[in-house]
Amino acid sequence: VSHDIAKKAVKFHIETILPEALKYGSISDICMINEPWIVTNTNNYYKKDWAKYLEGVYTTIQNLNSHYGGTSYSSFDDVPFPASGKQPTIQVYDYKQFNDSVMTEWIKFMSECIRKITDIPIHVKSMQYVAWADESSPRWLLGAGLNLERISDYVTINGNDAELRFDLDEGETYSEFITKKALQKSMWYELMLSIKEMPVFNSEDHIIANGDKNYNDAHRKNIGAEQWMSAIHGRSMAALWIWDRSLT
Repeated sequence: VSHDIAKKAVKFHIETILPEALKYGSISDICMINEPWIVTNTNNYYKKDWAKYLEGVYTTIQNLNSHYGGTSYSSFDDVPFPASGKQPTIQVYDYKQFNDSVMTEWIKFMSECIRKITDIPIHVKSMQYVAWADESSPRWLLGAGLNLERISDYVTINGNDAELRFDLDEGETYSEFITKKALQKSMWYELMLSIKEMPVFNSEDHIIANGDKNYNDAHRKNIGAEQWMSAIHGRSMAALWIWDRSLT
């Protein structure tokens, strides 16, 4: 997303489509990105930027080697991306900060293009990474590059794609399900509001699994409970995701 061609394409898209869209009175806001995700450590394009970032943090390679526990890199260009983003190391922390900065600059660029045309509310449809249940270690999705604090100056709505689908594991009861995941949405809404007080808009509100054909009283209770709970914890707008029985 840092490439000049990518920026040129998106700038052209915004300058071409947005003036036409704004002719319709029904356009109330703009979602700049759906479910933002970027992983720069698999792309050699970002290797030089990574070295430059590390130099800005540590100044000298000797400082970096010391902080990294006695590594022996001879220059910042020699420092690789971490092999895994799941290890609690200083290098992984540095990578996360770098990766976040790439996504933040992309969002800033888009917001600046939009602001040259209109002051309509804008948001990013972020997923509830840090509020997810822990059964498959999804908190490592923090490495996806989206940093709510960093982007807060470039959006006017706390946009999100949060879910509390009724999707039981085999043998799981509804009580077990809701105990495990009850705060999943609420934590995300509260986190967003704690960073910046803006309207919270879940523009992809998943209340039931796609293709679920087993709608029953437990589903009904879950939808009512989680929608009410969402409102209590700060969500001010929602667009429910379509429930299409034909999907599998």
